[in-house]
Amino acid sequence: MKKEDLTYQYVIDNITPRLYDLEGMFWVVVATDLCEKYGREGEKAARKWMRLHAGWRGQQIRKGAQAVGAQPNCENLYAYTDLCINNAFSPMWKKEYDWTPYRVTLDVSPGECVLWDRFKQHDIGFLGDVFCDEMHISFTSTYHPDMTVVIPRCMTKGDDHCHFQWVMPGDAKEPEYIEPYPGEDVLADWNYDSVADICTGSLRKMMRWYAAEIFYLRQVLTELVPDKAEEEFERLLKLWEDARAECIVERNPSVGETSPREFLEYVDVPFTYTWQSEITDTEDGIEMEISYCPFSECWKWLKDEGNMQTYCDTCYKTMFARMNPDCEVSLDSCMTRGDKVCKLKITKSK
Repeated sequence: MKKEDLTYQYVIDNITPRLYDLEGMFWVVVATDLCEKYGREGEKAARKWMRLHAGWRGQQIRKGAQAVGAQPNCENLYAYTDLCINNAFSPMWKKEYDWTPYRVTLDVSPGECVLWDRFKQHDIGFLGDVFCDEMHISFTSTYHPDMTVVIPRCMTKGDDHCHFQWVMPGDAKEPEYIEPYPGEDVLADWNYDSVADICTGSLRKMMRWYAAEIFYLRQVLTELVPDKAEEEFERLLKLWEDARAECIVERNPSVGETSPREFLEYVDVPFTYTWQSEITDTEDGIEMEISYCPFSECWKWLKDEGNMQTYCDTCYKTMFARMNPDCEVSLDSCMTRGDKVCKLKITKSK
């Protein structure tokens, strides 16, 4: 499917579940490992990691609302959101639940949250509560400092469904305007002319907040274990990449039999819709020249692109090798190294 033909249903059925696997398994692997290895200090680091990541996301959503002239409030948190699935379901939710500028309620039932499915599958216990609480509270408070969210029912706590309530006072003032990053075109990201624009724009924004999540993991590790932060960063990334690959194979058992070009359609991130690349077929695989990467873009904004080499050097090789042991990956140039483009080769030995 071409970018201009994307629909809500296609994204919901084919892209969103894989992205939630990516998010869910990042937390499952890293938070569990931090707690097991570093005890209480590891838990504190995991909580801070989630608060920083989700807080950054809340600020970006506020930027979008303010750029298009929408007052940040409970209703607009969903009307001008970074999630394609929320854009698709908002009209239905407005009819079924209590939705005003000052109050939004929403229920999530079993089977509707891939994150919870993964948490339950891997039996992560209280860390599921930590994720839901820290994530929702953090992005809500940075979106609007006077807004709060309560979750009186949550499947991570053993309830039969999740119930969310976002509220803010009627006299709440407009929050401060957040200046864009140098080179950031907020209007270009949030002005939509079609469903396809919403889908591609939302996916691009999701990719950036995954990039921010990676960035903030490195930051909290630098604070937790300054003498071996990079070593731990690489180790945790490898664990995550293995977990990502397992989810991809679980959803698509035949992925090991596909060609390198077909590989890209199975990866959890939507390469073909959010990256800009030229793909050339070779005798035993493909070569990709990537001129735009939302991860690299986000890391430039956060002024840490050069320290993200570890991610790029680790992720492709670990994940692709796990998806298909017959594939070899090489990254001959990369924007994190200061190159203008990324050049990626994927070859298959059999």
